[in-house]
Amino acid sequence: MSMLILSCSNREESKSLELSKKLYSIGIHKGIQTDLHDLARFCPDLTSPLYYEESNWTSSMIQYQDSHIIPEEKFLFVIPEYNGSYPGILKLWLDILSVRQRQASFYHKKVAFIGISEGKASNIRGLDHFMGVTRYLKMISLPTTLNIPNISKVLADWSDDGDYSGRIANFLDEFSAF
Repeated sequence: MSMLILSCSNREESKSLELSKKLYSIGIHKGIQTDLHDLARFCPDLTSPLYYEESNWTSSMIQYQDSHIIPEEKFLFVIPEYNGSYPGILKLWLDILSVRQRQASFYHKKVAFIGISEGKASNIRGLDHFMGVTRYLKMISLPTTLNIPNISKVLADWSDDGDYSGRIANFLDEFSAF
């Protein structure tokens, strides 16, 4: 069973990406078939309104959806807090990929969420907002989420503190079995 980890920020070298790389490494070490996509590198001209018409899709966009999104069975979203919710690039990514092959891309796929923030809330509100979107797309959510506050400190102390790496390993096991 394959799992796609999505770093849901369009900021270069974001904390979401740094954590996603750690998730990917732990997943591979555990023998989970895992892939990692960074929305910052998804498509340079993703903001073009032309993509809202399937006839305007480039061959690279079609290839991306056909080979990376449709075959995936599970999506693990690493979602940073942006203004009390989730990043606009994530909503745009879903909106664009819903134009073509919406059902094959999203319906009845399993999803899990990791919320991160610099503060104490670990993007709880943003995860709630985004869960509503995934329910609309008929995706099936893992009942638990992983919330990581003070993400810069967690990442800086990663090698000295096995707490989050252990929690992430358990979360990946749970999502893998889901």
